[in-house]
Amino acid sequence: MRPVLLRRLSIGDRGGAGAQAMGRGGEREAAAPEVPLGFGGSFGGGGRGAAAPEGYPGAGEAGEVGAGGEGAGAGEAGLRAGLRKDFLWTARPEPRAVRRKAILERHGDAIKPLYGNDPWYVPPQALLACTIQLALAFTCVRLDLGWGKITLLAYCVGAFCAQNLFLAIHELSHNLAFATPAYNRAMGFVCNLHVGAPVFVPFQYYHRRHHTFQGYDGIDDDIPSLGECNAVANFAAKFVWLFFQTEVYALRPLITTPKPFTKWDLIGWVLCISFDAALFSLVGPKALGYILLSTHWGGSIHPIAGHFISEHYLDVLGEVEGLEEQETFSYYGPLNAITYNVGFHNEHHDFPQIPGNRLPKVREIAPEFYEPLRKYNSWAKPVWAYLTDGRVGPYSRVKRNPKGSKKHS
Repeated sequence: MRPVLLRRLSIGDRGGAGAQAMGRGGEREAAAPEVPLGFGGSFGGGGRGAAAPEGYPGAGEAGEVGAGGEGAGAGEAGLRAGLRKDFLWTARPEPRAVRRKAILERHGDAIKPLYGNDPWYVPPQALLACTIQLALAFTCVRLDLGWGKITLLAYCVGAFCAQNLFLAIHELSHNLAFATPAYNRAMGFVCNLHVGAPVFVPFQYYHRRHHTFQGYDGIDDDIPSLGECNAVANFAAKFVWLFFQTEVYALRPLITTPKPFTKWDLIGWVLCISFDAALFSLVGPKALGYILLSTHWGGSIHPIAGHFISEHYLDVLGEVEGLEEQETFSYYGPLNAITYNVGFHNEHHDFPQIPGNRLPKVREIAPEFYEPLRKYNSWAKPVWAYLTDGRVGPYSRVKRNPKGSKKHS
């Protein structure tokens, strides 16, 4: 199989050893395994100076990826055949470490003041979303709406509020609202009550792994499991998978890599079950049904759920060469206004210790690093492309394995 050539993306700064991943709010996350970067005068791309790290699968010549190994380098051949039959295995380390180091070398004095917390950004919006959801839940009961109308209301309004709360949980998982982690945790539990399922504690655990070990086989649970990839192989299967994406996203890591059950998990379960039971018994089943339907639609076939696809899926933008050098994609559309700028996803992965309202400033300070990258202006596009484009599917993700052998999760 002919290796996929990397397209060069010149930056002008030399990448050195990758910086350790930092958790938001000053908490340091676990460091990713150290690998030699060896990038010449470019970020993420070619040249004889870009040697594949030792111990990675399918390491070919410098500037090439996935030359050997079963299913490795599925990029070009996989697209010729239609839907990918394997992940795009890469021998490259994550590009974010190189880019972050280069940005800090050039713009550190302007970037570092953006680090920290902002208690006036996430909490007010999240509390407003909680209030709207409770008011609409009461309205469903008071007006005795039929389930069809409740479903429509959940899709047209509730889904936006639910995804706002889920992405508030995302910000709080990085300790971005308050300087004290306990306050972020408390606010996370408040948001979680209005989602209907105890997602805050497990999300924080798995999301930090995703940041630190992006794409690592058996560690990054943001990537679909092998079972999902093999089952989702046509339009009907993709439709069902997208329809239940909320549930799949929540349950996948608990099945593939179960986390230790802690006191915080117990607290989350007790609070959530108590709130759901109170809503069901004191207000009515339609109130709880509205909350749960809002959560479902917020991650299902819905424009607000487009970020789940746009953030890290390949092939949606229809390019083959250079896919390995960019495995994260930003969105600069209007829905960022109600999702804490999660669309600024390259910026977020580069600097996870910067609150969402300051991420546009990162792009403004360092445009030479972000403007050349492929990006989205619509979240509806990746959802539609996932359904209808024969090239796009669960295998449309970059994977890496530092142990040198592929072990599908």
